[in-house]
This record gives sequence, C-alpha cells and structure tokens, in this order.
Amino acid sequence: MQNHSRPLHQACVLTSALLFSMLCCLTTVAADKPPTLMKSELGATRNVHSFGKTLLCGQPTAAEFAEARKRGIKTVITLREKTEIDWNEAAALRKLNMRFYQLGFRAPDSLTPEIIEKTVSIMGDPKSTPVMLHCASANRVGALWLAHRVLNDKIDIKKAREEAKAVGLRTPEYEQRVLEYIKQKKSRQ
Repeated sequence: MQNHSRPLHQACVLTSALLFSMLCCLTTVAADKPPTLMKSELGATRNVHSFGKTLLCGQPTAAEFAEARKRGIKTVITLREKTEIDWNEAAALRKLNMRFYQLGFRAPDSLTPEIIEKTVSIMGDPKSTPVMLHCASANRVGALWLAHRVLNDKIDIKKAREEAKAVGLRTPEYEQRVLEYIKQKKSRQ
C-alpha cells in the first residue's frame, strides 16, 4: 500500500511547489506595479485619496489620525495654520508617536518656496514615509502634491496637474506658485 501512496505524495508536493511559485510570481508582479492615485476613506475625513500608503486629505480627527497610524502613516504634514483648528493636533500626534510638521499657508502669497521645499523634502525622505498630507479640504494638498510628483517622482507636469486637481486643487494661484517653483528648481539642475 505504501508504494501506491508515494506517487500521490510526490504529486501533492510538486503541486504545492508549483502553486507556491505562482503565488510568489504574482506577489512580485503586484509589488513591482507602481502605485496609482485612488479615492479612499478615513472615517468622516473629507476628500481622501491614497497613493500607495501615502494619504492626501482634508482635516482628520484625532481618532482618524490613530486609524492612519494603524495603516502605517509615520509622518503628518498639515498645510493649515495654527489658528485654523481649535484643538492641539501636534499633541494628539505626539501621543500616537507620529512625526508632525506644520507648514501652514492660506493666501496664495503665503505659499512660499520654503514651504514647497520642506514639503517636497519630507515627502521624498524614506525615513519619513509613508506620509499624510492634509489641509482643510485638500485644495492646498493638491498644490503640494503637484510639486512632489514632478520633483520627487519625476512625472510630467500634465499628469501631475491632473492628479493635483483630482486630489482637490481648486485655487489657480496655488497652482501657479507651484509651477513657478518647479520651473526655477529645474532651471538650477
């Protein structure tokens, strides 16, 4: 009886090895596929998009920051000024052991090259990623997403502008300031 079960055992081992190999190949293909911008959800947070593990959104609550932490977010960049919210966002993020940067601006002329540079730098730093970039509605987020995608990810401006608008960019002056910054940055390279 053992002689008859040996071929069956070998067939099972070979089938298992083949299935495992196929699974590994499929996982590798999925891992090699670049992320895409997708609508997402984070509790009641407005206008949420994900790009891989990066989150782009309006203002989250403390509970939604905790959920983002569970999803792997290490760093939060807010583009809101301190006077725009009535609770201590920095303290909430410290409790969650997350990095926090407040790079707030509102009026288009308050979107400085320093804010753009710092945001692009943080988003391009592997020690800081994955990042959550937020403001109130994702309008300002869209502007800085445009800079990040062109300068860090090296995609063309047309595609980056489309993504920025999908994320929430609605203020032409923000877009113009970012495009001027990108042009100056590229002329120095």
